[in-house]
Amino acid sequence: MKIVLLGITSGYPHNISANIVKTEFISLGLISNGDVGCIVNSIAGEHNLKKMKYGVSIKGIEYVQFSSKFKYFGFLFNIINLFRVLKHKKKEGYEAVIIGFDIFPIFLIYSLVSKLIGLKRTILFHEWHIAFKHTHFLYKIDAEIKDRTFGYFVDGIFPISHFLNQKSLKFKKPTMKLPILADFNKKYPKLEIKEYFTYCGHATYYNAIKLMLKSFHASDIKKSVKLILVLHGNKVQIEKVSSMITFFNFQDTVEIKTNIPQKELYDIYSSSIGLIIPLDKDSIQDKARFSQKIAEYIATERPIITSDVGEISNYFENKKNAIIVPFTIDGYAEAFNYLANNLDVANEIGIKGRLVGENNFDIKLNALKIVNFIKNI
Repeated sequence: MKIVLLGITSGYPHNISANIVKTEFISLGLISNGDVGCIVNSIAGEHNLKKMKYGVSIKGIEYVQFSSKFKYFGFLFNIINLFRVLKHKKKEGYEAVIIGFDIFPIFLIYSLVSKLIGLKRTILFHEWHIAFKHTHFLYKIDAEIKDRTFGYFVDGIFPISHFLNQKSLKFKKPTMKLPILADFNKKYPKLEIKEYFTYCGHATYYNAIKLMLKSFHASDIKKSVKLILVLHGNKVQIEKVSSMITFFNFQDTVEIKTNIPQKELYDIYSSSIGLIIPLDKDSIQDKARFSQKIAEYIATERPIITSDVGEISNYFENKKNAIIVPFTIDGYAEAFNYLANNLDVANEIGIKGRLVGENNFDIKLNALKIVNFIKNI
């Protein structure tokens, strides 16, 4: 089957984000099964791109980028170009689109154009947007409309969690839970375990980062072990985290890394004592989503430290294939102490965590499920 991954990403293949990683994994999974996935970026257009670009990534995935040449009218041209792209793909034998969430009007454009072309329409449902703390009331209105109505404009839904699957039922459309993904056929190098823990995420997750810093401060190992924060975000956001580090006087023990190559990132994962994914039981977002980062973490055979929120207990068990602790300073401090003082146990937990991924989150396995699901819509 040939499937267009439509509007899930912006900036593929040059940028890195959770959406881009997952979209690429879906495409690679399709290719590994003899199917085809083409990534069509957002019609909002790529920054400073003067004309549409068709290309193939170094991993063999075809992609389309839209121009941002015309500041005010380019969007209208891109709607016409989208129609042309999808019509051409239909002629090439493409049968379906998997749509990503954008603002509601753009989502409707994706849905309408796909419908007119005659492609089956499915959507990745990965966030409960209503739960976001919106800084502008228009975004809040958009989230309400989007989450309450999107299912009426598609033929099938891929929720990432049980929470979002329940939210999907009102639309009475076929659903298939599509979890986090990673390539578990890939073998990561066995690196020497170094004296640090690692967190990777957006710099704006201030509450989670503050909890990690406080937990690290409360641990018994803060003088012998480092904490690495691999952060995404702009200069102001990164500087805010830097000020937290200064407040705790952790300049020598907490290191921020940004914009690092993917190989370096995975090397950091592979040589960490443990990998941190803090989840808050009081956060609707954490209950609804299932962090893509977890799949990438466990693929490197290092133990994750997390809390029993959302999907965690459906796949992981404390001290068997993960470290699961309360979302508290003492909980994460205890996890730091436990893994740092029991490296053999940490290694064993990491190995068993990867087995969870091989059985549930592998791209090839899930791509096959995606194709079978779409065929039966």
